[in-house]
Amino acid sequence: MSVVGILPACVSMLMKPLGIAAQHDAYPWARAQALVQDGAADGFCTTPTAQHQRYAIFTDLPVLVPKLAVFYRRIIPVAWR
Repeated sequence: MSVVGILPACVSMLMKPLGIAAQHDAYPWARAQALVQDGAADGFCTTPTAQHQRYAIFTDLPVLVPKLAVFYRRIIPVAWR
């Protein structure tokens, strides 16, 4: 399944000057990790954990630093605590 969005766009933008055309595919998380571990995929975007660092090399800087927020319809009353 082809993937579009901010993260694939950032990765493609970073790879272009290197002459690399990134292909973005979506898989269940366990399969995505296994594909990289087994060499069937070249990489994936994730948080650098000790487990991931056993089989992958990470960039020094993050590709994207998201500012996350919760969005909800105005009509729904929410009491934040």
